[in-house]
Amino acid sequence: GAPFFDRRMMLFRRLRGAALLSSSSASPLLLLRSLSSSSSSSPSSSSSSSSSVERRVNEAIRGVSRVRLVIDGRMESEAVSIRVALARARERGLDLVEVSTTSDDGVPVCKIMDYALERYRSQRRAAASQRASRRSQRASTVKDVLVREAISEHDYAVKLAHVERILRQGYRCKVAVQALHRAAVGSRLAAESPAFLLLERFVDDAKPWGRIDGAIRADAHRVFGVLMPLRESATATAT
Repeated sequence: GAPFFDRRMMLFRRLRGAALLSSSSASPLLLLRSLSSSSSSSPSSSSSSSSSVERRVNEAIRGVSRVRLVIDGRMESEAVSIRVALARARERGLDLVEVSTTSDDGVPVCKIMDYALERYRSQRRAAASQRASRRSQRASTVKDVLVREAISEHDYAVKLAHVERILRQGYRCKVAVQALHRAAVGSRLAAESPAFLLLERFVDDAKPWGRIDGAIRADAHRVFGVLMPLRESATATAT
């Protein structure tokens, strides 16, 4: 009857719609996913692009009729037209740089300066700050070198080269000598033990790259000391 015919028509429409979606090159579901992903990524992209936008310089300062000038570190009391500001910058052989979009009276603030030189100095300061942060991070990192008391000359040279590499890279190096007998280190004669003498040899041989930080310490089964790079030790001595 009619209900059976209606059910067949509904099934036919569903199958037809599924076939059209599968045959299309871009389905509505995929389009919806792409739109949602693009909308979710748009704030981050816009923020990154806005952060990378540079200041407006010279003729790029548009839509502004009057500006307040900063010359030689001093802000002028009266605002001038943008044409006058550009002319005064050209007279000095410098650039007109917009440093603030608004001031107290709502007028943009522009500075007459050598923009290329300022960018170069800013990049140098940023690079120096990154180098300083890397040095401080390395200085706070301590790398361990474990040595056994019964060590051959070849193995000693290998360990010493490892210590040299660590100190040259700017890291602190903790050299620990494992003693054969715990009693020899833990007793009062620890300074005369072979482990202590071996560590003193490491400290003496590493003087071209670093010096001992504090004193050599000992526990129940080893002696150890922390070597700091010469650049860091020189800074600590100066301060």
